[in-house]
Amino acid sequence: MINTIIRSINNKAEGTDDISREFLMDFYESNDSGLKSFVEEVTSEAWNELIKSFRIAQEKGWFRKDFKPEFILYVTQHLIPMFTDEKLLKLYDTPQDMIMEFANLFTYGISPHD
Repeated sequence: MINTIIRSINNKAEGTDDISREFLMDFYESNDSGLKSFVEEVTSEAWNELIKSFRIAQEKGWFRKDFKPEFILYVTQHLIPMFTDEKLLKLYDTPQDMIMEFANLFTYGISPHD
């Protein structure tokens, strides 16, 4: 399971490597429903699979029994306005650095990791 989580983080890093500040602003502030609909559909499918994996991890005792995987989904959906916050974006060299900060925070908390 830990390997699955690490793979997921690495995939996120690879998938966000070329994202620019301009793209983030255009994407999250645009009314282009075609692109947004496609991304929302793919994201929904990915979240459903991740939630299934989290439930398996719970059954195996790797995650707390009282942990609600849907909570992470809810929180991440409410982080979207932060992706276009200029003050936050200025804290990082690239949007990928900010996105990975979120991914690592959710995965590892503030604990050190490799």
